[in-house]
Amino acid sequence: MLPSPPPSAAETRARLAAAVQAAPQDPRAYLRLALFDRDANNLPAAEQELRALWHKFPRFAEGPYQLGLLYLNLGQNDEALAPLQAAARLLPNQADPQVMAGLACFRLERYEEARRYVERAIRKNPQAAAPYLLLARIYSNHGTAKQSMQALQAYLKRAANPEPGYYLLARMYYRRADAANAERYARRALDSNPNNPDYWAILGHIYAELNNGARVQEGIESYEKALELRPDDGETQAALGRAYMQRQQWQEAIPHLQAALHDSPDAGPLCYTLGQALLRAGRTEEGQKMLAQYRAYQGYTRESARLKRAIQAAPRDRARRYALARLCLSYRQFGAAEAALRETAQKLGADATLRQLLAQAQGERQQQAQKPGLAATQPVR
Repeated sequence: MLPSPPPSAAETRARLAAAVQAAPQDPRAYLRLALFDRDANNLPAAEQELRALWHKFPRFAEGPYQLGLLYLNLGQNDEALAPLQAAARLLPNQADPQVMAGLACFRLERYEEARRYVERAIRKNPQAAAPYLLLARIYSNHGTAKQSMQALQAYLKRAANPEPGYYLLARMYYRRADAANAERYARRALDSNPNNPDYWAILGHIYAELNNGARVQEGIESYEKALELRPDDGETQAALGRAYMQRQQWQEAIPHLQAALHDSPDAGPLCYTLGQALLRAGRTEEGQKMLAQYRAYQGYTRESARLKRAIQAAPRDRARRYALARLCLSYRQFGAAEAALRETAQKLGADATLRQLLAQAQGERQQQAQKPGLAATQPVR
């Protein structure tokens, strides 16, 4: 007798939904359905189900924990924070929820709060590697190089997979212009995983920027390898363009700088670099147009600086903060707008205006990515 075929995805989901109906007081039934939808990439349904699970069973920690992880994976860091904080409160003796809450805080630039979560995770499980890696990242942004390196060494002693630690050490030595140590750790990271574009990109920076021009060609080759693995990386496109400019290969630089400008909504300074490359390549009209965009960006930075001084003088004045966010939006500086709004929410709390501006910034950022050639520095008329 032939075995029965496995159930289809639709049949499996129907069974999980029926289990929820049959056991409405069992939170794990709700969780199984939500995780099935998550794994099937039905993310709107998974989000709705996890939110309902958290609401119906507020003491069941897996609900907010999985909801927060879903938001983190989607890059929705503001939405991730509250459920992960709730999970960390419900599971104070488990390290992983503390680390994930710390990661959400880190992404929102709430570094002191992130550090407290990570240190709590280390107290609960001092042999776990992940908390030390996040602690190193926190100290790299909000601490000292010595603190970050100490955390990285603690991570390397515990990690089954040391490559992220090698990569962060390579970045730190690169920032300190220590080419030899930076290359050593970048090579260790690549030995562990030769298909990671970040590792090739940092090696490109080391070769192109730290060796007095002697290894620019090796930098170019490293950037090209990074772009083979991740073609839509605007930062690496810009770095490759600048590396070609070091060799006075203007025509080769231009398409990479153009790709970087298109991929970044906050690419004002790139307009100057691209303008110079176009002029040196003899493409005068295009170069002058790009430099005009850069001058518009300079106008934005001057007005932005004025508004930031006004905010410092009256930090609880929402109107000044929203004026800064609107200025950023008018020049399509969406990352800067979101950063200003996140800071406002952190210091003053969210209101309807803040939520509307944040939604506008996120929506227009998505639209920008779909409009080739739209300058990120020209004000909206």
